[in-house]
Amino acid sequence: MPPKQIYQKETILQEARNLVTEKGWDSLSARSLATRIGSSTQPLFSCFKNMAEIQDSIKNDVSDKLISDLEKCKDIKTYSLTLLKFTSDFPNWFLVILDGPSSIAFLKDTIDKNSLRLTKKISSETSLNIDESNVVFLENWIFSYGLSSLIAKKIIPYNKNAMESLIESEYESSISASKKSGSKNKR
Repeated sequence: MPPKQIYQKETILQEARNLVTEKGWDSLSARSLATRIGSSTQPLFSCFKNMAEIQDSIKNDVSDKLISDLEKCKDIKTYSLTLLKFTSDFPNWFLVILDGPSSIAFLKDTIDKNSLRLTKKISSETSLNIDESNVVFLENWIFSYGLSSLIAKKIIPYNKNAMESLIESEYESSISASKKSGSKNKR
């Protein structure tokens, strides 16, 4: 009788992440994951209570990595480009984390964690006050989220140079509009 193969929890999680990356969230089932690791479903449930535990674990891992990458961004342009690059590299994960049924909490948390820091950065680089800078942040966040959604759904292709140009143009346009709006309010 061949020796019994022992499956590590991290190996199972890595294969689950790979499966979602390659084929999408709906492809992740106990059977498809077991087939991928070359076993029955029994080893999965020796390591985990149920599929929901596996799903939550991999979703949290990928979400935490994206949040960490976004928190390292020094300005809204880098933030936007980081989100776009993530979406280009992992469209199926964008659809799970940022466009799926549980995305509202993630989106709110991401905005809350980054808006003040990036708004202050915008304000320090421009003559805009904090409120005007926050509008610039939100406009650029919405713009980059929209582009990411279009990329993830394969409506538009990701092209690094084109994305950089679009993000720069949106940023400059938002600042210009906020300055014009601010000068009208001061009259």
